Amino acid sequence: MYHLHVEVTAEVCLDILNDKWKSSMSIRTVLMALRSMMFCCNPDEALVPSIAKQYRENREEFDKMARIWTQRYAV
Repeated sequence: MYHLHVEVTAEVCLDILNDKWKSSMSIRTVLMALRSMMFCCNPDEALVPSIAKQYRENREEFDKMARIWTQRYAV
């Protein structure tokens, strides 16, 4: 996935999967947090700095690369 919060190794930058984890969290809660992370990008807390830079400075190119990766790896 081409995203500033997802590493090519599938590592995800999501606080509830790390330091804010609670055993009472449901799968629904985690999935909702992942969905939110996908749509509400925060380049200041990016896992992949090069993609965050592209997101900030050249959003059109970022969107193009995300579409290419989606076509290549998810379709």
